[in-house]
Amino acid sequence: HLSAEALSAVGLGSHLAYSSAFIFGALGVGTTAMVSRFIGSKEIEKANFITGQSFIISALLGFAVFLINFTFAQNLILLFTRDIKVVELGTVYLKIASAGAAFYIAAMVLNSALRGAGNTIIPMYSVAIANIVNIAGDYLLIFGNFGFPRWEVKGAAVATAMAQVLCFLITAFYLFYGKGNLKMKLKYIKKLDIEIIKKLVILSIPASLEEISFNVSRLISTQWLNRLGTLSYAAHQVSVSAESISFMPGYAFSVAASTVVGQSLGAKDEKRAEKGSIEATKLAAILMSMVGIAFF
Repeated sequence: HLSAEALSAVGLGSHLAYSSAFIFGALGVGTTAMVSRFIGSKEIEKANFITGQSFIISALLGFAVFLINFTFAQNLILLFTRDIKVVELGTVYLKIASAGAAFYIAAMVLNSALRGAGNTIIPMYSVAIANIVNIAGDYLLIFGNFGFPRWEVKGAAVATAMAQVLCFLITAFYLFYGKGNLKMKLKYIKKLDIEIIKKLVILSIPASLEEISFNVSRLISTQWLNRLGTLSYAAHQVSVSAESISFMPGYAFSVAASTVVGQSLGAKDEKRAEKGSIEATKLAAILMSMVGIAFF
């Protein structure tokens, strides 16, 4: 409802801000694996320790992402477009959204820990509430409704950043004060355990490489699309947003499979782990096929 330039700027800015977030957020894969194993073997304190260590490293990575994106925002946008208006708007968006991305990395990792413990409800609530706030913030701050300032692209960035901070706070609050078996204790986030960090990183590297390959390919296609003009890239952004709905159910089954397999292996029940992964694959294939047909 603003312009092709605004849509392109938001698409490009968010892609740059969250590509790095997804890559480093893949640390959550290692977190899920280790937490689920310890939960399965009834070693709750070890699972709590992994959660605390994961939080430290995710917070450090988030700060690094924010610092890089904020410092080099304009240079990064210029790699993909020479449209002066898009560069101007995209730079503003990237600087603000990167603050939210930093919190989003920590939120992803902490939610992964909860999922590893078998709790998929709190992550769902934290993300759902954050999205409601994001939508409301967009409505109020993009257009200046109900007496709020009309910030347009800047408003979209502020709403997104606020939502990501809220997502993190909800998850962190639950881990500190909730009634679940998984807790984030201060004594486990005061210092780094290098050996544990190494294990987390080693387990997460394949997932990070997967995210890198996916995001690099998207960045290359983004650069090509921008050569066709701002309007073409804006149209691409609209279709990608719609398309993303189609593959989200697949991720849901991957979360379920990771939890079931990890906890089963922790309990030394390899047959249950194998059965869980096969069943998740079957269900995902059926559902994704139906979604694919519907989209076609």
